[in-house]
Amino acid sequence: MRQIFQNQLQQLKGLLIQMGHEVTASIDETVEALVKGDSGIVPKIMEQEEAIDQMEREIESLCMQLFLRQQPVAKDFRLVTAALKMVTDMERIGDHALDISEITELAAKGHSGDYDLGTIREMAGAATGMLHTAIDAYVRQDTELARNVLRQDDTVDQFYVQVKQDTITRIRENRDAELTLDYLLAAKYLERVGDHACNIAEWVVFALTGERM
Repeated sequence: MRQIFQNQLQQLKGLLIQMGHEVTASIDETVEALVKGDSGIVPKIMEQEEAIDQMEREIESLCMQLFLRQQPVAKDFRLVTAALKMVTDMERIGDHALDISEITELAAKGHSGDYDLGTIREMAGAATGMLHTAIDAYVRQDTELARNVLRQDDTVDQFYVQVKQDTITRIRENRDAELTLDYLLAAKYLERVGDHACNIAEWVVFALTGERM
């Protein structure tokens, strides 16, 4: 019975990794489209979002099987509970990728080489890096790795503050105000990606220690 549980737990970890890769790819691709002014990204992100939703349902189903058939206790119970919570946050990140893709479609019409999107690109890299680390912490069952994710959130927040300050400056100078606000909204979604990654890391800490942060 214990071996069956361990096998299904490994299956669960594999699905979480797969979902994490899909979500990260969605963010990376939509941000790159934003930077390039490519308005054709929406259908692809919508397709990826459907795949992400399907993975969420598959993971939820597996978690229910583990609860009902294996009746895990203590740490094992927390690991399965954490996985259920993690997929909700990952699905929301996928939603944010779709949100950004829709902004990309709007922004492409007024795309200007005058706006440096390097900060938004770096912000996306930092946020998706946090997500990768949080999932890795779950798979490795590494509490310190999960705590590192929480410390990295300040970096994403600093990028957001920088984008916001740039937005204020450009609006004061009457430079592409509407487009600039679109970019600020994209940055806000990326800031939320970092928040979701922190949520995932906190659930990892709970799974391994029982501590609610």
